[in-house]
Amino acid sequence: MPLDLPFSQGPPFDAAKTHRWLAIEFNNIAWDLFDRETELNCEEIERMIHIAHASRLHWSLVGKPINDLRGELLIAHTYGRARLAEATQRHAQKCLELAKTCADEIYPFDEALMYGVAAWGETLGGNDDQAAEYLKKAHAAAANMTDEDSKRLFEKYVAFYQKT
Repeated sequence: MPLDLPFSQGPPFDAAKTHRWLAIEFNNIAWDLFDRETELNCEEIERMIHIAHASRLHWSLVGKPINDLRGELLIAHTYGRARLAEATQRHAQKCLELAKTCADEIYPFDEALMYGVAAWGETLGGNDDQAAEYLKKAHAAAANMTDEDSKRLFEKYVAFYQKT
């Protein structure tokens, strides 16, 4: 969804390249925070969430539907890390909806994480039966992964989902 801001004039630089660069950088910073082995404090959690939203905003200006899906996926994960069930569920559901618009661009890793974070949101919300259904779908998608690094990362995230 393009953002229509009433700026008085265009910037003195290539805005599309800048948005893409910021989207990628914010994405990487947010995932780095998410992947920390230690517990995050409240300030770090808030920063991670804001950075994830910033990445999603910049992708919405220059990306494709798959970038929007991956942005929502990141946001869902950050809310999961914050243990905010409703927000995790809401953004996981956005992922599932966006998947319908870019099914031909989704990798098994994307699909596995999408269902994995949906399961995590349901677990956080106390909906264990629905969480189990999503987790089955996550593992089914993961079975289609051919890249060993992606498989290891998925398993790492599933273990993380289950311990929180």
